[in-house]
Amino acid sequence: MAGNKKGLSLTVVGLIVAIVGVLAPIIWDLWSSSAEVTLTTAHTVTIVEKKTDVENLVILYDDQKINTLSKSSFEFKNTGRTAITASDLISDPKLELKDGKIFEAELDETSPDNIDASVSAVGSVITLNFKLLNPGDYIKFSALTDVSDPVFSASSRIKNVKALQVVKAEDQVKVSGNIGFWVYVVAVFTMLFIFVFIGLLAEIPKLKQQLKAIRNSDTPLHTGESASVVRSYIDIDLSMLTKKKREALKKIIPTGVDVLSKEQTEELILQVSTMLSDESPLAGAMLCLIIVGFGGWYVFSSVFI
Repeated sequence: MAGNKKGLSLTVVGLIVAIVGVLAPIIWDLWSSSAEVTLTTAHTVTIVEKKTDVENLVILYDDQKINTLSKSSFEFKNTGRTAITASDLISDPKLELKDGKIFEAELDETSPDNIDASVSAVGSVITLNFKLLNPGDYIKFSALTDVSDPVFSASSRIKNVKALQVVKAEDQVKVSGNIGFWVYVVAVFTMLFIFVFIGLLAEIPKLKQQLKAIRNSDTPLHTGESASVVRSYIDIDLSMLTKKKREALKKIIPTGVDVLSKEQTEELILQVSTMLSDESPLAGAMLCLIIVGFGGWYVFSSVFI
């Protein structure tokens, strides 16, 4: 992209707007974004259930009489973009069973394997402890209860996390409920850049046409048209140039002159040819496409989880 002191090209303007409108808020949001965790109930399996009264039939678990024994599995995952450390835990994540009893809870799996985590159960409450959860890390654990369809409520106080919700895997909402302000900003600017991209693509054949006309000496400048026709040519046929550049071209035409002199015509032809050669709508379009792709990825990854 060649420079021109008489006006910024569309590529440069696009780059500046891109940095201000899309890249800057994304960088800011990635740097200061809130943490996010998701607690998912993967499934509940009824291991044994006494559905009818049968004389002399007794079901025991750890020397306790029970009618039902179920196993519920959970996944606690860092779905945000920032790490969560033990110092961020104002109070540990807890699950409380409503209308039932928890016999035991155990840790099933962690990713990565070296996560320092533990799970414990006291009465009807499960408590989860961990030292560090990086984005994408998860802890899977399970609990044995005395109800066939256990209902859990969750509670925790984690720095930068508004609330901890229990979500059933089959009912998981695919759209994030925590869409930040910058997501909307980036979405708006991404849409604008789609239109800029389309506009720049439309300028390419116009630019080629005018360059061909210059080479073939087939413009109002070459055919000796009046100054008013030349001004109209600059505004309409050279619309792919910035307004500042078009104004610079029109300043070469003296006020009150009906027909340009040979020197003025040659100067205009040289300037028009230089400015058209300096324009690079394809490069600008490709830049916009990259920005649209980056902005679109950011919006979709923030909205759909």
